[in-house]
Amino acid sequence: MQINTKAKYSVINIYAPNHYKEKEQCWATIKEALKETQIGKIILGGDLNLVRSIEEKFEVYITQTHPKMH
Repeated sequence: MQINTKAKYSVINIYAPNHYKEKEQCWATIKEALKETQIGKIILGGDLNLVRSIEEKFEVYITQTHPKMH
């Protein structure tokens, strides 16, 4: 593997809100920031407070409220 030491990166750390309307605003802000950030490649990470499906959300609820059931 070869590492390019001259490459530039922008690192964005996110802690997204839980509520739908606040998430919409958060993602709009991120979208605008990404448009303005023209420094190399972008690394985006953090707690996005997203679930892929309702089943995934339900599984977390079961695990937290009834640990012996999981």
